[in-house]
Amino acid sequence: MGSGKKQFIFWSLVIFVPICLISGSILFYIYRKEAGANTKIIRTEETAKIKIQEHILANAFREVIGDLRVISSQHGFQSHSATSGADLSGVLNDFFYLSRHKGLYDQVRYLDRTGMEIVRINYNGGAPSVVKRENLQNKAGRYYFRDTIRLNKDEVFISPLDLNIEHGQIERPYKPMIRFGTPIVDRNGSKQGICLLNYSAGILIADLEQIGGKGLGTFSFLNAQGYRMTASEDRTGWGFMFEDRKTLTFGSTYPLEWKRIVKADSGQIQSENGLFTFATFYPLGDGHVSSTGSAEASASGSSLCRGNDYFFKLVSHVPKGVLLENAQRIFTSLFQFFLVLNLFFLAGALIFAKFIADRKAYKSNLARERVEEEKLRGVIEMAGAVSHEITQPLMILSGYAELLLEDLPETSPHYDNALNVKKQADRLGRMSHKLTRITRYRTRAYLDGSIIDLDRAAEEK
Repeated sequence: MGSGKKQFIFWSLVIFVPICLISGSILFYIYRKEAGANTKIIRTEETAKIKIQEHILANAFREVIGDLRVISSQHGFQSHSATSGADLSGVLNDFFYLSRHKGLYDQVRYLDRTGMEIVRINYNGGAPSVVKRENLQNKAGRYYFRDTIRLNKDEVFISPLDLNIEHGQIERPYKPMIRFGTPIVDRNGSKQGICLLNYSAGILIADLEQIGGKGLGTFSFLNAQGYRMTASEDRTGWGFMFEDRKTLTFGSTYPLEWKRIVKADSGQIQSENGLFTFATFYPLGDGHVSSTGSAEASASGSSLCRGNDYFFKLVSHVPKGVLLENAQRIFTSLFQFFLVLNLFFLAGALIFAKFIADRKAYKSNLARERVEEEKLRGVIEMAGAVSHEITQPLMILSGYAELLLEDLPETSPHYDNALNVKKQADRLGRMSHKLTRITRYRTRAYLDGSIIDLDRAAEEK
């Protein structure tokens, strides 16, 4: 490989490698900043979604409790007792109006103190109807009746969120339900029964899932035990209602994360499984009571709950793969930019390296030419001096040789000697003439060194 190519490769690397390292470092720094900013945006968006869902839950519970207090305070209830047989047509009309115009309640009911339904309005998917007397049922065995009838006046029972049960079986399609109940007390302070609203929580859950579906996270609406509650008949949901799904909890899938989620009201957890954003909603306010509920048709809740004992967890999970995919997308974009940028840098480095290599070659050639010129000048000066010094003696020697040749007969034994002297003198004259015509520095090998090659040095250019 020639020195020119070596110089070119050397300077190409000297210029390109540092630029490549510097640009790579800058772009890596930008990647880290962008990835961090992107993660921050994801965290903010997930937190915002959870807060919106909290507001939706709070508004829904506030609205239902407000409706319950209004209809339970109707005058018709105040005059009704188990023995009076007072007319409840006004109550029935109020129930019907509430069912039709609100569209939130699968059932609006008044049960007497024995658990027998006295008034019941079924929503029927938007076509409310009054249930005939012969089709009314006794709900004395259901936990929501037992837990509500034992409350004091103005207290509100809020049942666990579960699936509706009719005639001892889970209703299909699923009807997620929360029962809001309050005791009905007559003017004498005697309990006459309960007023009960079967709130269609499927609408609420669907709204929560719609909000939760916006973004990168997968939303889970969980009860206190970590069971997932869904608007659809997903087999991963409502595990507490089915014997074969009892193990399908959030904690069984993400045990470490669930332990931290249960202990805190809200926050974010980033683990090997991804990013978890969560919040806790406590439905029970002052004068509100719940119970542990029961999935069995004729069982009461095992215990009453007050305050923070009853809660829901709102959890959004962005899997690690999604976070990495997002970061990978940023990295790919910057890496492509890095490649394109460094192609320009490489082209510039090659051009600049070629310029430097050519410049160095030019300087090297120029230096070599200067050396040649110095050598040539020395040779010419020396040759001129030699030529000047030997020309006159040669002319004299040649003249005497010519005179001898003229005086000596050709038969003379000295004639040949004189002729050789004349020839050598002429030869030296030609050599002297060549010395005066030297125009370049040319050498030839001689023994172990080199000498001036007169023939080539005195050639016409």
